[in-house]
Amino acid sequence: MTAAKLKQSVLLPFGLACVFLFVLSLVGIYREEEEHIEMDVVHSVNVIKDGYDTLLANNAEKLIAVADFIGRGERIKDALRRGDRQALSAVIQPIFERLNASYSITHLYVHDSKRVNILRAHRPDRHGDVIDRFTVREAEQSGKVAWGAELGLLGTFTLRAVAPLRDGDRLLGYLELGEDIEKGMLQLAPVFGVELFLLISKQYLVREDWEAGMRMMGRHADWDLLPELVVPFRTLSDYPVEQLAGLALPQPGSAVRVMEMPDKASSYYGAIVPLPDAGGRVVGGILVLRDMTPRVHGTRATLLALSGIAIVVGLSLFGLFYLILDRAERQLESRQRRIMEESQARLDLQEAHVRELERLALYDPLTGLPNRKYFEDKLGRLILDIQDTDQRFVMFLVDVDRMREINDTLGHEIGDLVLKEVAARLLEGMPGANIIACFGGNEFAVLFPAPPPELRGKPIEKLKALFKTSFKVDGIAVAVAVTVGVVRLPEHGRDASTLIRRADVAMRQAKRLKKGCEVYDSSYDPYSLRRLSLIDELRKAIEGDDLVLHYQPQVDVKSGCLVAVEALCRWHHPQYGFINPTEFVTLAERTGLIRSLTLWVLGEVIRQRESWLREGLDIKISVNISAHNLVDSSLLTEMSKALQQRQLAPERLVLEVTESVFMLDPEGSLAILNKMKAMGVELSIDDFGTGYSSLAYLRRMPVQELKIDRSFVCDMMESKSDATIVSSTIALAHSLGLKVVAEGVEDRMVWDSLSELGCDVIQGYFVSLPLPADELVAWAKAVPVFDPRG
Repeated sequence: MTAAKLKQSVLLPFGLACVFLFVLSLVGIYREEEEHIEMDVVHSVNVIKDGYDTLLANNAEKLIAVADFIGRGERIKDALRRGDRQALSAVIQPIFERLNASYSITHLYVHDSKRVNILRAHRPDRHGDVIDRFTVREAEQSGKVAWGAELGLLGTFTLRAVAPLRDGDRLLGYLELGEDIEKGMLQLAPVFGVELFLLISKQYLVREDWEAGMRMMGRHADWDLLPELVVPFRTLSDYPVEQLAGLALPQPGSAVRVMEMPDKASSYYGAIVPLPDAGGRVVGGILVLRDMTPRVHGTRATLLALSGIAIVVGLSLFGLFYLILDRAERQLESRQRRIMEESQARLDLQEAHVRELERLALYDPLTGLPNRKYFEDKLGRLILDIQDTDQRFVMFLVDVDRMREINDTLGHEIGDLVLKEVAARLLEGMPGANIIACFGGNEFAVLFPAPPPELRGKPIEKLKALFKTSFKVDGIAVAVAVTVGVVRLPEHGRDASTLIRRADVAMRQAKRLKKGCEVYDSSYDPYSLRRLSLIDELRKAIEGDDLVLHYQPQVDVKSGCLVAVEALCRWHHPQYGFINPTEFVTLAERTGLIRSLTLWVLGEVIRQRESWLREGLDIKISVNISAHNLVDSSLLTEMSKALQQRQLAPERLVLEVTESVFMLDPEGSLAILNKMKAMGVELSIDDFGTGYSSLAYLRRMPVQELKIDRSFVCDMMESKSDATIVSSTIALAHSLGLKVVAEGVEDRMVWDSLSELGCDVIQGYFVSLPLPADELVAWAKAVPVFDPRG
């Protein structure tokens, strides 16, 4: 090879490759910045849409509240009954003027029962026309308050609320309030740093009315500016509106389409938020423009700077390589082949040695998969790569069940072949995984990009499907099952060791629950910082009376009267918000706080019972107690002392225990229950049917009441087995002389079925949600007799 050919064969491809890579990099940078700009615009559009929806909802609440307040006025109803428009105007007009000044309410109408307008407070001179707007018709059809945004004849977008006015069961007419929402929409622009254009479709407007409306509001009206749309207002006055000529209104639910809409001096990007009216028609839209000029200029400046640097560096490297190649060709041509052969031999030897060391250090020798160290290193690098991005990943920790049984029964050689087959199925069945590793023993790890929320369950279904068929190993069919712990990155951790540990926690929880799969939850992680902090904060909450009790009514099936309530403890944590009772009660049981918690609940219940008696409410109160309370003999003393101090009749207190009381100390628990009964306290078996006690224990338990678990009651109309369980449980309880309470009743069909089966008392959302103490009193007064027919 001549020197000229050597230079040509090296320098020409090198130069072309550098140019190609440079251009590719510039295009990549530009496209990535374009994507980021579009993402920012989409975010702005979503924020504006959420702000608009919030504006409508908040203002609608205001209008509904005002309409309800005004509609209670007897003078208004009296004027409507007499059809006295002057009297109605005398009452309504001062109210409207105050509402307009204080709450920006711009429209107030009164219509009769036929939707004929009697009075427009904002335009007193106009009346007598039939109102055919969607909100009025909806209020007429439903008999309830209706609200929604509607396009007015003058081209204004108005939020309206229409409330029926009744005199008992007689419909007197309708009260309608309205508020122009354009001002509120206009205020969204500076808050979120965008420019807004209100676009209205011409097909819903009359040109003369619209132009008259614009003149009345002091705005410039140019009907012919755009072919299909008009622009009632905008926040960017100097933008050439002619550039909006090709815009079309999107449909609700369609994807946001970002458009580049520059003017002479600025680079704007925008998208349209559809504006449906109360009837669901898309009558217009909000064009959201965001000025991206600084970012566009910055990108161009960066690309120019990179281009200049690349040219200088490229020419310098080109010249340097030219000199080196020219000299090397003249001096080393005769020795080139020998040096290349020797170098290649050393490289081959070194690469082979490195590969062997890597295989030994980073791969499992049995399955050939990467080992735990390789997985941790790869996961750690991945975490660093995505820490400033929106990428999400999921990790499965897969434990092959019954491996000890397989090894002991079939031998370790068969066990090793099973593990190899598991590895092969994972590799074949999970092609989208970033990495599949073997942690040693019978544990495998799979890491893959997180699927969209609607497909979140697909990967685990796919994984389970791999093990539905048995393994054919050495002529033996071996059925293999797996237990999977799932963690999500970065939701469940931001370092590899934490994610692996939490995946192990989730997997072990799945084994404890005898489930095939479990997603990590800090509530059952004994090493969770949240859990550790909740222990101390629960103690402080008990001591500081930061817990509250809600009470769910229990109604007698035959009479419909309120006979008892169940006290339910609630904890609203200042940092974590609402804490599930199952979580903090379990935490109390495991940390010894259950005694303090139970005593606090009993003290609060006794105090509340005394308060209700003063208000004339004499009902029983049920309190749940833990199985751990029944091994605490001092609880009886504290309970007796509290009852004596408040002089509460013990028979008005019902203590609910679950069948699990017999799992800790059956005989001891029975002894304490007998002592409680001797005190006069009533006892109830809670969640009957979900525990492990026998009928022998049930016969011996000194209880007066049995509560059927909601899991059977909720599905009894769809499940024959559940209906049979409920029926037999009621019959069994009655044969033992026990009162039966069904909890979890959510509809009338279940009520009627339970009534036919002879159930005594019903509790559930169909009757009432759990209520604070003061609301329960109000409910009891408002519903002295509960009627399941409504």
